[in-house]
Amino acid sequence: MRREVTVICLALVILASGIQAGRGASNVKTITKRLHFDLTKIEDNECLRIVIEGTNSFTSEPGKPILPMYVKVYTFPPGTRILSVSYQPKSVHTKRPKNLPQDAPEPIPLSLPFYKKIPIIRKFFDILQLRQLGLLHRSPLHKILNRIFDNSREGGEQEKDENLSLYPEKWLDYRVGYGLEDEKPRVFLSVYVYPVRYDKRRQELQIAREIDFTVRYTTGGTVPSHGSSENYELLIIAPSKFASTLQRLVQHKNTMNVPTKLVSLERDTI
Repeated sequence: MRREVTVICLALVILASGIQAGRGASNVKTITKRLHFDLTKIEDNECLRIVIEGTNSFTSEPGKPILPMYVKVYTFPPGTRILSVSYQPKSVHTKRPKNLPQDAPEPIPLSLPFYKKIPIIRKFFDILQLRQLGLLHRSPLHKILNRIFDNSREGGEQEKDENLSLYPEKWLDYRVGYGLEDEKPRVFLSVYVYPVRYDKRRQELQIAREIDFTVRYTTGGTVPSHGSSENYELLIIAPSKFASTLQRLVQHKNTMNVPTKLVSLERDTI
């Protein structure tokens, strides 16, 4: 009798777990999108410029090639959890241009350091700025500066550059953020698609005619709630690894009669 009861209980547990698993799986939703890209033109005169139909922006990371990209922002209700974003490039072909793509310029400070005010040093930095803007491709200085910078790198850095010679490193990247839209809390998913990648070591372009991507997410999760009725003039939200450093700022603001609170991103409540 006991054996029969044990078997029945075990069967009920397995059945209940199967139902729960089914409910969890059914809660997963997907967004699938196929992007088509057409190479409109490549201006390969003094500096390489690429135009791709189907893109809506350009990369702008300082010191990296300026390449066309596609940006899409999805908005979800609070409690949404992004599980994964998978992608698949299709019809990829390579093209070797005559010139290098133009690099995005480095930020320029409003005031120059004292050593840059010396005429000869300032002239040197002006030349470096022209190199970053891609305006020295036809000048002998371009090869000289490239040789100087390449030889000044250590072996480990050169090996790292060879392994990471492709820019961008992936065909697709994404970021998840939290904020307000029309004064209502929302979850934002920003998807960055790169139909063109530049191989610095081989000096060639990789171009994808199509890129498919799928977003997997769930809704109805725990929504962050307001766990305190205290009033603050300044709220700092940051990863917990910066808590010890930011705590000094919190103490300083509080001593200056500016009520301040520090909340880590890992917390569920504010």
